[in-house]
Amino acid sequence: VSYRGLFEHCLKTSRQEAAAATIPVETASAEILLVAGGDDALWPSLWFATEIVRRRSEAGKITHLVSSPDAGHRILLPGENTPRSTLHAHGGNDEAESRLGRMAWEGIRELL
Repeated sequence: VSYRGLFEHCLKTSRQEAAAATIPVETASAEILLVAGGDDALWPSLWFATEIVRRRSEAGKITHLVSSPDAGHRILLPGENTPRSTLHAHGGNDEAESRLGRMAWEGIRELL
């Protein structure tokens, strides 16, 4: 089951509700690292992450985005081996998600 289309439809047709439900991440003082796959089949994570970067940048906040166009919802950090769900579509593939996980791990190490 893929929910991405449903999320995208709701974002287009329920703009006021989506705006009211938006978490004000631009008010957080912490430096933030976001990780997103462009082929996420659960929801448009790369779009959400890009919006967070934009909003925080406009507020003068430091935000890092690590992404891969061919990674899906799962991000496999080094040493992880998470089986694919048989119920939910995640998009992407194991190789892309492992690559994104390695990039994310480097970002986490640098940030900490």
